[in-house]
Amino acid sequence: MNSGKYIFLLFSLLLFFYGFSQSTVDSDSPDINIKAALHQDSLKNYKEALKYYTRATKTNTENAAAWLGKASEKYMLGENKSALEDVAQAIKIKPDFSAAFAKRGLIEAASGDAKSALSDLDKAISLTGDNVEALIQRGVLKSKMRKTIDAITDFTTALEFKANSLEAFIYRGKARHDIGDYQLAMSDFNKAILIDTSNFELFKFRGSTKFEIGDYKGAIADYDKSIHFNHTDVETFINRAAAKINIMDNKGALIDCETALGMDPKNPKIYNFRGAAKAGLKDVRGALADLNKAIQMKQNYSQAYINRAAIKFASGDKKGSCADLVAADSMGNELANDLIDKYCDIKAK
Repeated sequence: MNSGKYIFLLFSLLLFFYGFSQSTVDSDSPDINIKAALHQDSLKNYKEALKYYTRATKTNTENAAAWLGKASEKYMLGENKSALEDVAQAIKIKPDFSAAFAKRGLIEAASGDAKSALSDLDKAISLTGDNVEALIQRGVLKSKMRKTIDAITDFTTALEFKANSLEAFIYRGKARHDIGDYQLAMSDFNKAILIDTSNFELFKFRGSTKFEIGDYKGAIADYDKSIHFNHTDVETFINRAAAKINIMDNKGALIDCETALGMDPKNPKIYNFRGAAKAGLKDVRGALADLNKAIQMKQNYSQAYINRAAIKFASGDKKGSCADLVAADSMGNELANDLIDKYCDIKAK
């Protein structure tokens, strides 16, 4: 090949590729920076996403979406104070920016300012009635404020606008569970599982709901699935142990407690349930040692007092049993009150 033609061809190719690469990374274009930021955000590269949003706000200071994106990434990075400043700028540029009010409400809620958060979420919904994110976040906030019925209304409204909203089903299910509406809670968790079939928390939530209605075998089946998808969640092992105790599978419960202790040796709940499992296996000394440990770790643990009272009573220590029931009653445990009336020669407080 002619060397001159070869050099010319190579030079032309280099110019072509150099020009092409330059045209696809135009840092002066807000739209391209926003697209790049969205891509990085989808990969959970929040610092990189923040860089692109920052570039977008510098190239166009009046781009409300860029300021909101910048605030969102800072929120994900835990920079709430700075995030609030950015979202305020987005609202200044676009006073009817429903998404910005919703985001500010979310950040304010995370910062502990429930009053301001509720006000901003109300504003977001008043601007755009079908703002699903705002409805869900307001519902979550109302749940925390113990306005559970109002929260359920918000989640239901969100589902009217977005029928397959996983978050809405989860939160409504949890809210219904909290007020004892277990059948409807179960329905919500069933629908959520149809949307996300490998979410360990959904199986855990449904398992806990089954536990509450006395379906211990069903609860264990759901806890099994939850552990299949996440074998490091301590709470699921504790919950499964409790369900196994209720069907007299004390050996299985003991194994779950041992596994949980390996992950969280300072959790009093584990000692409480291990004590109950040991009691079921007739290991009275071991059971009392575990329950003593649970109470030592959490002095107002009324359930542990009741479990220890049961073991003492079965061992003939009625005085010690009633003393534990009185302690549990002083903590507001209603079951302790009933047990005192039934088994002790004293009046409950």
